[in-house]
Amino acid sequence: MNPEKHRLGTEVSNEQTLKNIRALASSPWSGRLVLRVPVIRGFNDDLENMAATADFMQEVGLSEINLLPFHRMGDSKYTQLGKRYAFSEVDSMPLEHLVPLQQLFMDRGIACYIGSHTPF
Repeated sequence: MNPEKHRLGTEVSNEQTLKNIRALASSPWSGRLVLRVPVIRGFNDDLENMAATADFMQEVGLSEINLLPFHRMGDSKYTQLGKRYAFSEVDSMPLEHLVPLQQLFMDRGIACYIGSHTPF
């Protein structure tokens, strides 16, 4: 949710992403909108960031989120392309690390799914 930190990690602003979510959430579209958030240790896995995400979701009227634990499966693809994978030194995220984050969302009435454990 922090725009500066988002830019550091992705080289782009999160402004357009948040704008798109707001637009879709306020549109007449009646589909299911579930936010999917990759959770990266030391980058966005802190309670402050997740609380800001929950605040945003409540503000725009969303009630489901899927927390995706970080893994390094993309590392080999970057290597094949002759590129350096920026997160190659970051450890994979154990699912149990996401349980307190899941509870934060659930305490706010937001359904929170971890990894592939989803109803969809």
